[in-house]
Amino acid sequence: MLIEDCSNGRSKFNLLVQIETVADTFHRLTGELSTLLDVFPLQELHLNDDVQELVILLRKQCSESIPFVEAEQISCIGVDNMCIIVDVVKRQPLGLPTEEKISNAMGEIGPSITLASLSEILAFAVGSFVSMPACHVFSMIAALVVLLDFLLQITAFVALVTLEFNAST
Repeated sequence: MLIEDCSNGRSKFNLLVQIETVADTFHRLTGELSTLLDVFPLQELHLNDDVQELVILLRKQCSESIPFVEAEQISCIGVDNMCIIVDVVKRQPLGLPTEEKISNAMGEIGPSITLASLSEILAFAVGSFVSMPACHVFSMIAALVVLLDFLLQITAFVALVTLEFNAST
């Protein structure tokens, strides 16, 4: 009876979860609970086998929830490199063609941007070997985001800077 009521599209619980702020709160709560259960000292507490089994089940359910990283958490990745690229291009001699300015600028700062990005990717990749599921998933996603951001910076962003400098001259 209860399962039928909850699975009904008109149930109060179903309507409540469809509200975005409530769904976000449930999602944040699940993430916090997952982190808490990852570090919970289950063996040291010598709990009843049934209680341990329930905690393990809850830990598994929370850790299997879909990983979610908000846009605000990712929006600042790589901004410093983009500012450096634009600044170095602006400091190039005025008489040079735009393509040569871009080429000189990328020759000057490309190695440092590459090494910085690779070290961040490596640090997050090492973090993905942690047994704590929340850290494992975050590290894998962060390493992928930094890699994609680096690739976009040295391709699409440089192309957009070239177009902008061509349009302004």
